[in-house]
Amino acid sequence: ARAPEVLHMLEHCLDAGKTATTSREWRSHLLRLLVAIYRQLPEPDYLGMCECFAQLGDAPAVAATIEGLLKGSADDFLMACQVAFDMAENGTQGLIQRIIGIIRPAP
Repeated sequence: ARAPEVLHMLEHCLDAGKTATTSREWRSHLLRLLVAIYRQLPEPDYLGMCECFAQLGDAPAVAATIEGLLKGSADDFLMACQVAFDMAENGTQGLIQRIIGIIRPAP
């Protein structure tokens, strides 16, 4: 399958995992599987990965992704900003505070 088709299928799986499943254990398994797939793409889907991490409540993984992108190219820096904006817009306040605390520890 071509890249846009793969991304569309993964997006559908993510949406289904968020809305169609009631088993927390199964949803967690699905989200972690999606993260593994997003990482293996020729161009990793950091937005999709971090959305999965947010659904899992995994602030350290979101923070590590943002920090890794900040150390990369100019395009990586822009992606880090986009991930941060998405987290600010869609993440819970608790998740956002944990991410901030990891990226910028208290003095």
